[in-house]
Amino acid sequence: MNKTGLLRSWEEWSKKAEKDFTAKLQGKIIAISGKCPECQHQMLFPYAPKIILGLKVKTEILSREERTITISCTCNVKHDTSTTARGCGAAWKMGLEIKENGQIILTASTEPADSNEGDFWYTYNEKLLENLRAVSEKWQVGLASLVTLVTGYSAIKGRESIAKLPAWAQITIGVLILSAVATQIIGAFFALKAAHGSPRMGKHPDSKWTYIFDEATLTLKNLNITKILTFISILIFILAIGFTWYVPEKPISYLQVTYNEKDKICGELVDIQETNLRIKLNSFDDPTKIPLQGIKSMELLTECK
Repeated sequence: MNKTGLLRSWEEWSKKAEKDFTAKLQGKIIAISGKCPECQHQMLFPYAPKIILGLKVKTEILSREERTITISCTCNVKHDTSTTARGCGAAWKMGLEIKENGQIILTASTEPADSNEGDFWYTYNEKLLENLRAVSEKWQVGLASLVTLVTGYSAIKGRESIAKLPAWAQITIGVLILSAVATQIIGAFFALKAAHGSPRMGKHPDSKWTYIFDEATLTLKNLNITKILTFISILIFILAIGFTWYVPEKPISYLQVTYNEKDKICGELVDIQETNLRIKLNSFDDPTKIPLQGIKSMELLTECK
């Protein structure tokens, strides 16, 4: 009896599993199944040759790939002696080789195994879709905040802030802001798909593991599209702000008006109405009205003296 209270050693478990276990490709995972060499209960251990790290996924099966993996008992029977979340607590390592023709071969290994490691990877695979959806929801919230920021900035700044820029700059800034908002809305759509899925008809999966990995791969694809669109929208928005700040304003011509014989006033021409001429003396006060009949002369200046 070994130190865990189980009957066999790592090496004995691995040798027995080599005879009894089979490995079958199911979608993007390898389903390793058979009777546990310790408790003799039927079990299935999912193994992904390539896993999702952070937000990167490479789940394709590579030909002629060989490695040693840790397998632990995942049977559904409750064992009082087990210290793991599932199974009897037995764990062993096996060599796994993927042939060019797709055949998967399991071989015994004498390396010691940690049952917690096998339990960790089982839980990782089982919770993969759930965890990705949770991450996607956070991106969805962040993107919604960004959309609010852009639209809020545009509303606060308004047309007045770009009115003094050349016409081409005004048009460019407007197009950039609209593009940023549109990109964010599209990104929000993909974030929703990533966080909550997208109902559709499809072939019944080979197993729950196939379903989890296929949905996780699709979720990750939508999440990566969301990330790309988010960064693009941020760059577009920064470009729009750059135009607002750094494009030189169009030259302002000031009008000096002499009226009532000797009275003079100088400011920026607002408009000419039927009976009045309106001049803005500064940015804070309302335009001053000057009756057209009383005007004696007008002169354009580059600045008011």
